Amino acid sequence: MDRLYDILKIKSINESAELLANTNYIANTWAKPYIATLYEKDIIYEIPGYEDLNDNITRIEAMDLLSKLLKEVENVEIVNLDEFKDSKEIKKYEELLKEDVEIANIIKGYDDKTLRPNKNMTRIEALTLIINGLEKLGW
Repeated sequence: MDRLYDILKIKSINESAELLANTNYIANTWAKPYIATLYEKDIIYEIPGYEDLNDNITRIEAMDLLSKLLKEVENVEIVNLDEFKDSKEIKKYEELLKEDVEIANIIKGYDDKTLRPNKNMTRIEALTLIINGLEKLGW
C-alpha cells in the first residue's frame, strides 16, 4: 500500500500549476493537484478534446485509468479485449492515446458480451470498478 500512496501523493498548488502550465487541461478547480499527480506519473495524458475535466468519463477512459494505477502497484492480469463483441470500438481511444490499451482483469462486461467502451459510466458502474480495483489490491 505504501507504493500506492507514493504514486498518489498529491502535489501542492504550486507544483500542480507548474506541472500543468504547458497543457490545455481545464483544471482551475479543487481537482488540479490530483490531475497534476496523475499527469506526472503518465497515468493520464493530454488528449485533444478531452481536456475539460468537468466532462463525463467514458467506460474505456475509467477502465484505462484504474488499470494504469493498478499496474503501477502490482502485476495485474490483463483482460483479452477481443473476447468482447465491441472491442473494435476501443481502437478510436487507442488512436487518441497513440498506444494500445491494456485493461486489468477488473471488468466483466455486459451479459451480451459487450463492453460499451464509449458510453458514459453510471455511478454504480464506477463504484463497481473502484471496488474491483481495491479488491485486486487486497482491500
